[in-house]
Amino acid sequence: MFNQFGPVVKNLLLLNIALFVLNFVFEAQGIDLGRYLALYNFHSPLFKPYQLISHMFMHGGIFHLFFNMYALIMFGPILERIWGKQRFFIFYFSCGIFAGLLTNTIDYIQLIQLEKHFTSLEIQDAIAKLNYLEHGMSLTTDTYLYQKYINFMQIPMVGASGAILGILAAFAWLFPNTELQLIFPPIAVKAKWLIGIYVLYEIYMAFSGKMDGIGHWAHIGGAIMGTIFIFIWKQNKKSFY
Repeated sequence: MFNQFGPVVKNLLLLNIALFVLNFVFEAQGIDLGRYLALYNFHSPLFKPYQLISHMFMHGGIFHLFFNMYALIMFGPILERIWGKQRFFIFYFSCGIFAGLLTNTIDYIQLIQLEKHFTSLEIQDAIAKLNYLEHGMSLTTDTYLYQKYINFMQIPMVGASGAILGILAAFAWLFPNTELQLIFPPIAVKAKWLIGIYVLYEIYMAFSGKMDGIGHWAHIGGAIMGTIFIFIWKQNKKSFY
């Protein structure tokens, strides 16, 4: 099965697994790669431009990695065969980067709004604390909004979910009537309904404002970019099929 994957899917799978294992090994030595490779908000002193790409290879746990990689090997090889390795490579990373940009932009707007509630001294204090995160400093406060502000800047985004949602969206547009077999409940659902409902759920959760630790805006961003690519490339269908 592994040998039947295209080179892009194969290398993405190997790289994601390798970095997950490497992060586990480094954590055992007291080193958190996520501090460097996860995506922090633009407003945070911990943000680095390369994180827009590196965050796609970091995951928050084994189940996070498993479900992303499962979706990659289920749907990615089909798109890579249709488009070729170069286009699929561009598609995957564009969806992931746009997911990070959209999430960071939304968070940045919320950070700016939160700053209106604080004095300049409190903001400087928050940034000063963030600069000492590598020393494992514990951040506590009795003020809810202040803690929310700190969390926005110190909790990074990780995972390939944005790129994966781009793949799912593209599959739903290209093969809308393909039936996907669910396990619970054990029924078959057409791709356009299953993936479409999932994207709608992500939109609902994003606008609900619930802090559940899931990057709903990243998922939406990936789906948006995946849809954009499909409609652009459909205009020149003969050249890429």
